[in-house]
Amino acid sequence: MKDDRGFTYSELMIVVVIVASLAAVAVPNVLRSRMAASEAEVVAQLRRVAVQEGIYKTSLETDQDEDGIGEHGFLCELSGELPPRKRKGFAEVPAAPVHPAYLPDALHTRGAGGDGTAAHSGYRFRLFLAATCRCNDRPGDAMDDRGSGCRAGRWGEALDATTDRPQINMQENSFCLYAWPDLSLAGGTRAFFVNELGRIRSTTMTVTPYLGKGRDVRDYRAAYSAAAQDGDGCWDDLLAEGEHNRGHDDNIWQPAG
Repeated sequence: MKDDRGFTYSELMIVVVIVASLAAVAVPNVLRSRMAASEAEVVAQLRRVAVQEGIYKTSLETDQDEDGIGEHGFLCELSGELPPRKRKGFAEVPAAPVHPAYLPDALHTRGAGGDGTAAHSGYRFRLFLAATCRCNDRPGDAMDDRGSGCRAGRWGEALDATTDRPQINMQENSFCLYAWPDLSLAGGTRAFFVNELGRIRSTTMTVTPYLGKGRDVRDYRAAYSAAAQDGDGCWDDLLAEGEHNRGHDDNIWQPAG
């Protein structure tokens, strides 16, 4: 005869316990794998930006003082989102972004809410160049995509070749890019940094946390050594590394990637 009794309560509870046990093992492993993949993608993007910045600079896409030495670009310039800056008052400002773009669309900054950051792989990215204080609302005498002339949909306001030459020269020599988790589970537990030397650093943010839009990197000096700060506000300070050489954000930054 056909048995229609089904599962007993005890049998169902055993199944529930087994499923819960498997989930307790599997879910953390999945989350760790996802975070590891996100962090690996971030490191790859940082390396890509460092390489493409060098190509952008040598291609003279931006040469604000027309001295034959190019400046590094913002994410919105390298990703083909907005045209490159040219000399202030220059009549032939390009009407179109670079093509082909140096970086993928994923690193557009206005698509992330126009707050100067790009969102990709569970992380936010902010790139800093040297600037003048009149163009800047952030610490460290630097500016990012939001403060570089694209407010209210405008773009192309370059630095002045006469009054801003020191900043232009620093833009020729230096840039720095930070990446930090957008969502803790989708991203990871570390923030990352790279500069013109291609040196990638990471921090577990034990002192100063960065997460999403609310608590982000607003000072380009975060990963630069506070101990080695020479006080000139330039970009030639040593990078932080280790417990006894913390960054300006008081976090411990270590080589990564």
